[in-house]
Amino acid sequence: RSGNVQQLYAATTPEGYGWAFNTFEKNAGEDTGLLRARSIDNPFLPEGFIESLRSNYPEQLILAYLEGQFVNLTTGQVYSRFDRDRHVKKSADYSDEPLLMGVDFNVGNTNAVIGVRDGDKLVIIDEISKSHDTDALCKEVQRRYPHRRIRAFPDSSGGNRSTNSARTDIAILEGYGFSNCSGRANPPIKDRVASVQALLENSKGEVRLEVAPHCSKLIECLELQSYDEKTGDPDKQNGYDHMVDSLGYCIYWEFSLLYARAGRGTGIRIY
Repeated sequence: RSGNVQQLYAATTPEGYGWAFNTFEKNAGEDTGLLRARSIDNPFLPEGFIESLRSNYPEQLILAYLEGQFVNLTTGQVYSRFDRDRHVKKSADYSDEPLLMGVDFNVGNTNAVIGVRDGDKLVIIDEISKSHDTDALCKEVQRRYPHRRIRAFPDSSGGNRSTNSARTDIAILEGYGFSNCSGRANPPIKDRVASVQALLENSKGEVRLEVAPHCSKLIECLELQSYDEKTGDPDKQNGYDHMVDSLGYCIYWEFSLLYARAGRGTGIRIY
């Protein structure tokens, strides 16, 4: 407060065209000011921090978090960087590599994507769609990939419920010999989507996600899932969410800047 003039200060990240955009940029008046503090201008950031963000975030989040720009994060195609010509490729022979499996649990509709890590790249080599339950999914995975080491990145809520038995879904996965590599809680939706977008193409133009041509359901979902105009979240009514959610869990926990190979959360988000 200053004298008889009431003042309001708001500090926020510029996520989308919401209240802050409407108040301080779109409808700004003579009594309104906007100070744009760019992370890129922070002299106290550790060496390599900016470069690591550019490698792990898509261009839209770089504009928001490093440049302080208001950008569209909640309308249109969710995975807007997906392009069949660049991302759908016949995979090499990875028969000796350990497998990474993202899993989304649903009664009568359990889905999984199966891939391998090739350096800093994820190659999706297979998908399993609409399994009846977690047991059925695990049996199918073992049938296709016997004697393979499998690291699972499941929906973390599967630690509290089950699609078909008294045991939790994650306990069932572990009972089949799969290593559970997810955290205790699911990542924020925006962070999970951003992780997938960053592998599709980061702000440096690098493509680090490949999908085998026969993974038709995953390809369809990457192309067709859109945002819900009412909630601003990815739409869950048209059936395009389960397979990409599976992919997102795998990418977030294996490739995220904060959580990659950590096995647990740090409680920190970087902007």
